[in-house]
Amino acid sequence: MLSKKMIASESVKLFNKHGLNNVGVRDISKHLNISPGNLSYHFPKKENLIIFISEQLMKLNSEAFGVYRKIENPSLFEFLKLIKQLHLNFYVFRGVVQDFAEVSRIFERENYRYEEVEKQRELIYLDLLSCLEKTGELNLSGDDMKFLISSIKFFTRFWIVEAFVSFKGKSKLETVGYYLKMFCKQLSLFASSKGNKSIEKFLSTELQRM
Repeated sequence: MLSKKMIASESVKLFNKHGLNNVGVRDISKHLNISPGNLSYHFPKKENLIIFISEQLMKLNSEAFGVYRKIENPSLFEFLKLIKQLHLNFYVFRGVVQDFAEVSRIFERENYRYEEVEKQRELIYLDLLSCLEKTGELNLSGDDMKFLISSIKFFTRFWIVEAFVSFKGKSKLETVGYYLKMFCKQLSLFASSKGNKSIEKFLSTELQRM
C-alpha cells in the first residue's frame, strides 16, 4: 500500500500541473493506479490531503528557520539565503499555495488553527529582524519594523500567485530569481551600507544556485 507521503508527493505533482481545483480524488486515484477507497484509507477527503501537504510545507519552512537560527551573528546574506529557501519550498508546492484563498477556506472548515502558525511566524520575523538591526545590517525606526514584517509576510505568501500569471511556463531559476531580486530591492530600502553589501553578495553569488 502506498504511504501517505508518496500519495501526497504525487498529488502535489498533479496540483502543480493542473491546479488545485482541477484535480479531484478520482484523478489522483487514477494517476496512482489505486481505487478511491484505498486513497480514502489515508485521506478520507481531499481536504485532509491538502492539509497534510500544507503541513509538509510548514515543516520544511520550520526546518529552514531552524538552520538559520544556528548561525552565529547572521548577516542579511544569510537572511536572504533563508528567504531563498522559503521561496524554493513554495515553488515545489506551488500548485497548492497558488490557491491560498481555497486553502484558507479548507483550514477554516476543518477547524485548523492556522492563525496560530501565522502569529508564531510573525514573532520569529520580529526576532530575526531585531537581531539584524542590532548587528547594523538594518536601519529601522518608528513603525519600520512593523511595516517590514507585514511586507515580508505579504511578499513571501503571494509572490507565487503573481508568478502563476506573469511567469507561467518559465523555469524555476527565472521565476524564483526574479522575485528574489524584487525582495532584495525592497529590503535594500531598510539596509545600512553594511547590509547593502550583504545584499550585493547574495545577488552576485546565490541566484544561480537553485
